[in-house]
Amino acid sequence: MALDEAYLPGVTPREFILQLRRDHPRWARLLDFREAALLEASTYTINSNEFESDSGGRGDSYRCAQRARNARQLGIHRLLGKACPGSLSARLVDVLGGDGVIADTARRSPAYRHIDVLTGDVSATMVRAALSAGLPAIRQPAQRLLLRDDAVDAVVFAYGTHHIPQSDRFRAFREAYRVLRPGGRIVVHDFDHSSRMARWFSDVVDTYSAAGHDYEHFSAVSMRNHLAEGGFLRVWVEEMYDPLRLYAATPKAAVLALCEHLRLMYGLTDAARLHGDRWLMKQITTCFKTPASVPHKSGTRLTVRRADIGFVAELPRLALVAVGMKP
Repeated sequence: MALDEAYLPGVTPREFILQLRRDHPRWARLLDFREAALLEASTYTINSNEFESDSGGRGDSYRCAQRARNARQLGIHRLLGKACPGSLSARLVDVLGGDGVIADTARRSPAYRHIDVLTGDVSATMVRAALSAGLPAIRQPAQRLLLRDDAVDAVVFAYGTHHIPQSDRFRAFREAYRVLRPGGRIVVHDFDHSSRMARWFSDVVDTYSAAGHDYEHFSAVSMRNHLAEGGFLRVWVEEMYDPLRLYAATPKAAVLALCEHLRLMYGLTDAARLHGDRWLMKQITTCFKTPASVPHKSGTRLTVRRADIGFVAELPRLALVAVGMKP
C-alpha cells in the first residue's frame, strides 16, 4: 500500500496521519506508516472481513448492539486492571477493538481514565466509527501492527481473538511483543474451546448467522504455550467471569433487551425472524451456562434482578485470560 492509496474510504495513509496528528498527536508520534509497513500490513486481509456491513456479514448490527456500552463493562474493567495494574498513566493498544468499546469504557470510568487506549481493527467501518466517537483508532491487522518498537505499556487481544487464523497467532503475539516496552504486559482473552460460549458460537452463530463462525477457540494450554513461545515471561492463565448485562425498567424489558443485544451482536436477525423469539430464548438458555462450582451471585443461568436503576438481565459467561510480561 502506497501513501497515496486508500487506507480508509476516501482517506489515504498520508491524510490519515495528518488527521491523527491534529486530533490525537500523542498516538501519531508512535505510529509506523512507512510504505514498507503499510504494504506488509495490507497482505493480511486488511481489505475485507465480516464486520464491514450486514450485506456480507454482521458489521452494522454489531455496531448497533455496541450502543449498550455497559453490556460487557465488568469484563472490560477486569481486563484493564490486568493490563495496567497500579499505573498512574499507561498507553494500551486494543488490537481487536472494533468500534472502540474498551476505549470508551476506559474513558467513562474514573478508575481507568489514566489508561490511554488506541483502538485497532482491520475493519475500515469499525475504525471510522471509533474515530467518529472521538477515540484514537487505527486500521491494522493483528499480524502487522502499525506501531513502532517498544511503543506501548500494554496490548490487549479480546472479544474476538479466535478470529486470528491459527497459523497467524504466533506472529500476532510476536507483534505484540515487538511494540511493548520492556516490562509491558500482554493480555489475551477468549472463550475456551470446550466452553458453553464456544458451543453458542458453533451451534447457533455458525449455523444461523449469515457470516457463519467457523473459528478455532483457544484452550488454557494453547494460550500459555503461544505466549511462552513468543518470549513472554511470568505467563499465567485464569478463568474470568465476564457476563453480559442488559438494563431496563422492568424484568421483562431487561430480558428482551438481552435477546435483542445477542440477536444484533451475532447477526441472528434473519434466524430470529424465521424461528421466532421462543427459539432464540431456547438457544440462550441452553448454551449460556457456567459450571455450578463457579462462585458468583448470578448462579449458572440467565437471571434477572433489581439494579440501581430498574432491572438487569445477566448471562453468565466464563472467559479464559492469559497474561504475560515482556522482559
